[in-house]
Amino acid sequence: MARVKKIIADKPSDWQIVYCCLAIILVAFFVMLCSYATLEQGKLIAISRSFQGALEILPSGILIQKGDQISVLIETNGPGGLWTELGRCFSIGEPSQKLKDASDAALEAQKISLDMLKPGAEPKDLWDANNAFLERNGYFSENRLYAHGQGYDFVERPLIRYDEPMKIQAGMNITVHPSATNNSVWACFTDNYIITESGAGPCIHETPKKIIVV
Repeated sequence: MARVKKIIADKPSDWQIVYCCLAIILVAFFVMLCSYATLEQGKLIAISRSFQGALEILPSGILIQKGDQISVLIETNGPGGLWTELGRCFSIGEPSQKLKDASDAALEAQKISLDMLKPGAEPKDLWDANNAFLERNGYFSENRLYAHGQGYDFVERPLIRYDEPMKIQAGMNITVHPSATNNSVWACFTDNYIITESGAGPCIHETPKKIIVV
């Protein structure tokens, strides 16, 4: 009887089981992150070809200086729980002509998608039109998710991709952020729009759509 009581007493408590499960989940998540990106000689090897060599990890101690570009992306949900995101390009001093051209292209690509975001529209048509414009103007085609729905989840359907069967509907909150990227420049603007019966409504953000010079 004493042996049975000892075995029962050594049984893990509920909080210990929960703790172990959380630890396993965290380890699995870390392994997943490592499988998507690895560090090699100071460069970030990204899975997405949209950034083909455009990203580099800065050496420690480097200072931001005149001529640098900084891209800021704010992603958050408000008191009601609904998600939006806002992205802009910043330039320390006068931006380069390459950045100006890429920013103009990114805004034009965004407008192309916005003009097509109407109830009944097929995501594949938007995907194809966006990539055709980028390729025609000397930029990489998008392989990432460049536009999608948002709500109580950060990413919701419809996904603006070639394989998304869900059509655009009125009342959807859609974020649109195509990038103009090549081997020497990257520019992107991120904004949210509510779809109305006649198409995309006004941008819900008030931050000017331009390179912000500081």
